[in-house]
Amino acid sequence: MGTGERIPHESRGANTGQSCYQVNDSCHGWVGGVPRNDGHVMESPQVSVVYWDAYFQGEPGAVDLMNTFFTDILGGRFMRGLRQYGVGAGKLLGHQTIVPAQPPPASMSREDIENQLIEWIDQEVVPAPTPDERNLLYVIFTPNHTTFGDVGYCTCGYHQSGRYRLPTNDNLFWAAIQEWHHGDKLPADPRDFVDSCSWCVSHEMVEAFTNRDGRGYHTETGCEIGDICECAKGSPTQKTPIIKTAVDGWWVEPYWDNVNRSCYPLHIVPRSDAPVEGYEIEG
Repeated sequence: MGTGERIPHESRGANTGQSCYQVNDSCHGWVGGVPRNDGHVMESPQVSVVYWDAYFQGEPGAVDLMNTFFTDILGGRFMRGLRQYGVGAGKLLGHQTIVPAQPPPASMSREDIENQLIEWIDQEVVPAPTPDERNLLYVIFTPNHTTFGDVGYCTCGYHQSGRYRLPTNDNLFWAAIQEWHHGDKLPADPRDFVDSCSWCVSHEMVEAFTNRDGRGYHTETGCEIGDICECAKGSPTQKTPIIKTAVDGWWVEPYWDNVNRSCYPLHIVPRSDAPVEGYEIEG
């Protein structure tokens, strides 16, 4: 897309679990660089987290450990590669644990999630964005047994932008994560919870930070910096797993480094064909 155009919702910020190669398939292995476009990034990211399920009330250790992940990653070396995009170190602003008042629906659209976020803002459950907000990202862990009805079952998460109280430009930025309950069982302990989805959270955060409203860093076809490095190009018969690496003790996904023309922090370019076996890389 040209400068100033917004990436269509269906192609922004989606990432996939282990069995779906189709999501972002055309992006995998791209080496042509990612243009700045209008340069709409989060220069000083602040993250507000919503843990939206009774699981988190019963497992406060999972909340504590995931908050430690946010603190370590936002302020550590994983963020350093984003300096080339004009994004500085981030910080965890705070969190809320919310138990659904009634059983959540089987699926929720982007509009459903954004409307719920706006309701929380109006009720002062979560901090409100300023009219010209550019740095606040809400990360929402969606309820167990609820899927993304308008995105697909195999999507681990996505990020989105909207408008709160009708400002001139988008000022509401959020990411939804469902990967933590992607399987049939809920995580058995806090570390299982974090390991099940930290790679997905890292992917959505770096894309939201560098492309907050669809007018930041992305290719003409809508590939964002996380999409390029998330896995090798797949095929109908070979389902490639996510490429992830350990940074400061946490599983994260690499993202495209324009300067070094490789995936940071692994400094690799995913191979163009799906591997015969797994492609998980431990750093």
